[in-house]
Amino acid sequence: MDAKILIVEDEGLVAYYIRKVLESLGYNTPAIVATGEEALAVVETMRPDLVLMDILLGGDMDGIETAERIQAKYNTPIIYLTGYDDKLSTERAQMTQPLGCILKPFRINELRITVEMAFYRGRMEKALRESESRFRSVLDLMSEALVVLDKSHTITMLNEQFVQLSGFGKDELIGKNLRDLSGYWDCDLISKHIMNGSPETRRRYEMDCRSKTGRNFRVLVSSKIMRDNEGEYQGVIKLLLDLTEPSGATPENTL
Repeated sequence: MDAKILIVEDEGLVAYYIRKVLESLGYNTPAIVATGEEALAVVETMRPDLVLMDILLGGDMDGIETAERIQAKYNTPIIYLTGYDDKLSTERAQMTQPLGCILKPFRINELRITVEMAFYRGRMEKALRESESRFRSVLDLMSEALVVLDKSHTITMLNEQFVQLSGFGKDELIGKNLRDLSGYWDCDLISKHIMNGSPETRRRYEMDCRSKTGRNFRVLVSSKIMRDNEGEYQGVIKLLLDLTEPSGATPENTL
């Protein structure tokens, strides 16, 4: 296998046993280090595909802090090794979103399965990120502004056209409830057209709006309600087409 695994373990016998097992399974283990400082240096030069990281290490950094630094800079997946079950350490470790955790002493089959599942999950997450990136690129190529609201009318997704139209940054909009921005568009009108009990799932209407910068404009709104397999309301997708004349003449804001 071409995949490179860095072993970070300060117990020498355990480290070499892990290397022997991984190499017998066909993995490449070009380095073993005993401290967090050494791990950071090796990751910089070797760029491993996976790191097996002992939580307790010698030196100034434990395995969790080392993992945080590695992921922050390189986004390298981590599997933790630990010789004890400590709630506080477990909670800290979970914050770094590892691909697995192995409790020592472990069986060969346990190590094999954990590593295989980590690589599988890593491939799936990479494919998902690439798919999401392509999807967002398509959204940003749309001529209409798009916004997605969940069942509580919280904004979960939008495209660049919506950012430009509204005058807000993405970080100001994602996670905001529709009514948090009631001074900029008619929330009652929007809610009126989200008819949970209706068999019709499409709505089109016009609405007067105001951008964050104070620009008044009118939009044509097309809505598509989202439902799950049981028909329960899950949210709504809205496309907004700016109807404002290019000359800059805009209708009076009605909000």
